[in-house]
Amino acid sequence: MDLLLNRQRDTQGYGDMVFINGQTPTTYEYKDSVSQRVYVMLRTFETEWYLNQTTGVPYLQRILGKKISKSGVDNILQQKILGVDGVQSIVYFDSMLHNNRVYEVSFKITTAEGDVAIERLEVGV
Repeated sequence: MDLLLNRQRDTQGYGDMVFINGQTPTTYEYKDSVSQRVYVMLRTFETEWYLNQTTGVPYLQRILGKKISKSGVDNILQQKILGVDGVQSIVYFDSMLHNNRVYEVSFKITTAEGDVAIERLEVGV
């Protein structure tokens, strides 16, 4: 179990820890924990966390301002997703690079407890 994060887009506190009456709830199921770990990893820049410099995505080192192709970004993110503890496979992966340089990805992963869909995660590239 992990401390629960607010992953509901377009809500106040998106991406923040959830507090209910002063308590910090945890994720409910194993697949929720795995899904949240993927979410955190994709929103973390590699070298951002000083205790583990390889945690996160190499946005600055290999993506942002590097004239990398969409398929190159896809490959990096898929490798990072598969590297998250508890992820067994990627069932589907769909991405889009918009004209305003926003990369949008939706995918479904398989965990030991079943499939988990991650819808519409956006990253500026």
